[in-house]
Amino acid sequence: MLGFGAILNRNEGVNHDFFLPGEQPCEGIKGALIAYRKTFSHIEDLSQPTHFSGVINHTIKMANRARGDQYFILLILTDGNLSDMKETKEAIVKASSLPISIVIVGIGDDDFTKVRDLDCDKRLLKTEDGRHAEKDIVQFVSYKDIPSGAADGGRYHLTQKMLEEIPEQFMSYMRNHHIRPGPRDTAS
Repeated sequence: MLGFGAILNRNEGVNHDFFLPGEQPCEGIKGALIAYRKTFSHIEDLSQPTHFSGVINHTIKMANRARGDQYFILLILTDGNLSDMKETKEAIVKASSLPISIVIVGIGDDDFTKVRDLDCDKRLLKTEDGRHAEKDIVQFVSYKDIPSGAADGGRYHLTQKMLEEIPEQFMSYMRNHHIRPGPRDTAS
């Protein structure tokens, strides 16, 4: 798991791309929660500005090194609006040709206007120099827009909104790269 937007050491500035403490990669939700909790004992301060490009570029490196049968879903939890829009758009356009989806959850009262602009359901994201994404790979969900009145506190609805575009993004990647399913494993 990667962290961003934190001061890890008072003698250094804001770090926008760091591994959370613990085993890497972490296993499942339980491993993610353990890593997340351990992180706060190592952080001096959570800080602005909010930069996504570092963690997206890190995920790009992982996808470039991966086997051909892996697909990456980058989950970004943020409490602030984006400060590196140009660099983030460039990273997303680069990532759009790779087996990557990006889910961004806005937490808190920020309006997340810039972050919302990255979720291009009706058009392809474009960089300032005119390069277009190969496909839409970003899903943005504002936590405050999730109804919390349900018995589960809205967790089902949040999960549904976070994951709703992943199947199409995955299939789009597979079609664009002419990847077909392998033979079915019938051994039981």
